[in-house]
Amino acid sequence: MAEGLPDVSTDRPDLKFTADRISAFIDTLERLAGGDIDSTLPISPLHDELDAIAHGINVVAGELRWAHERMMASERVNAEIQAATLRDELAHLSRIATLDALAGSLAHEINQPLTAVSANAEAALRLVASHHPSQRELRTTLSDILSDNKRAVAVLQRVRTLVKKNALEYEPVDVNGTVGEVATLVRMNADSREIALDVDLATSIEPIRGDRIQIQQVALNLLMNAFDAVQGCETTDRRVQLRTSQREPWAVVDVVDQGDGVSDDAFRTIFQPFFTTKPNGTGLGLSICKGIVTAHGGVLEASRNPSRGMTFSARFPLWRSD
Repeated sequence: MAEGLPDVSTDRPDLKFTADRISAFIDTLERLAGGDIDSTLPISPLHDELDAIAHGINVVAGELRWAHERMMASERVNAEIQAATLRDELAHLSRIATLDALAGSLAHEINQPLTAVSANAEAALRLVASHHPSQRELRTTLSDILSDNKRAVAVLQRVRTLVKKNALEYEPVDVNGTVGEVATLVRMNADSREIALDVDLATSIEPIRGDRIQIQQVALNLLMNAFDAVQGCETTDRRVQLRTSQREPWAVVDVVDQGDGVSDDAFRTIFQPFFTTKPNGTGLGLSICKGIVTAHGGVLEASRNPSRGMTFSARFPLWRSD
């Protein structure tokens, strides 16, 4: 309370403002002016002119509080949008980088059916040029050409799907079909590195709610990490398992490796951005995967296996119509 303030009265003999009320009035105004928009002016039982002024100021302060809350909410939404946009951009770049690492095995996988197409086409031409071509052999050869062509197209389609940059589409996603395509995509890479890839897809898994491409990215990144984890092991220990299961209310994708695992310090920071145990790693793969799974309402966890190696488990919420 300000000291030395006399009672203040107006020309009206019945209207007197005490020093305490004026001091409290000024203190509250100073707090409001200083940015404390939660401050309010007290209203006395007198309901006099000072109370009328206080009421008007309180109304203005309330409007300011409302505007401030709206502004803060808008800033939070904008920050979330920017974070999601950045995550999607990084996810897209990560997919391209991963496919770059797969380029050699993908080229080989595409070259195989194309070589078979060429050989079968030459055989078909020889059959046509013969005096008495066998219709059955010709039909079989042409069927092989179509089959090999479809194999090459399927590989290119899988690559194209992962490379393309579309807006997120949350829809019912078949878990087994989605991660099964990824397993097919990396199979040649595993074979070239003498890694045994065991795919165990559970039956009757309900669809999950998510974006198919980003879910494939999670599976792709976890598998490639697992391949790197077992690369230095003896050939008999180079084993990676991809499995799916349903554990209410989740569909779970597990990637299990038999590698050397990580240290305690690395285990604590394994999902932190820019942390990596690879000589040429960026340290963004697992961080991006965790961001994708979290954005889907799921959970990505890492655990040590009882014997050796690591298990990464991605849980996605099941799609339910309600």
